[in-house]
Amino acid sequence: GTQAVRIERAADTDPRDVQPREVEDHRHVVPHSVRREELPLYVAGPMTGIKAFNYPAFDSAAADLRSRGLLVVSPSEMDEPEVIAAVHASPDGDPRALERITGLSYTHYLTRNVKVVAEQVSGLVLLPGWQKSKGTRTELFIASLVGIPSYLYPGLERVEVEFELRHTRIEGSL
Repeated sequence: GTQAVRIERAADTDPRDVQPREVEDHRHVVPHSVRREELPLYVAGPMTGIKAFNYPAFDSAAADLRSRGLLVVSPSEMDEPEVIAAVHASPDGDPRALERITGLSYTHYLTRNVKVVAEQVSGLVLLPGWQKSKGTRTELFIASLVGIPSYLYPGLERVEVEFELRHTRIEGSL
């Protein structure tokens, strides 16, 4: 079996320094001998409420980044063909409607994507509109916790983010 290990990232890693290599299946498991900077960049951006869950923008960005010689993984490429077809047929990016068709919940996708971000990528590439996406902000928070850099698409400018966690005290018992 495969076990998860912490992979350290060099502080000065730039996504343009990552050498391209073929990845047959984007739903891969990273062997623990691979260094973080050898892993792909992850395309992140808004999906919910956008026609076809914004997959055309994800696919276009992934193709563009690969044409620049970068190794890339995109959530738009991580599903079975039947799910991808259902996503592309969505007129409004409604996750409840997609769940009725595929049986897979928003929580399923978010959990899967957060795990990929935490363990299997060297950086995030943020598509336009990322600030309005709860899922992308969650992925960005996880990336910041594990020391993964983030870049704005298309220019790949480095983004520094800070998160403020708020605690609300609730009186009472369960």
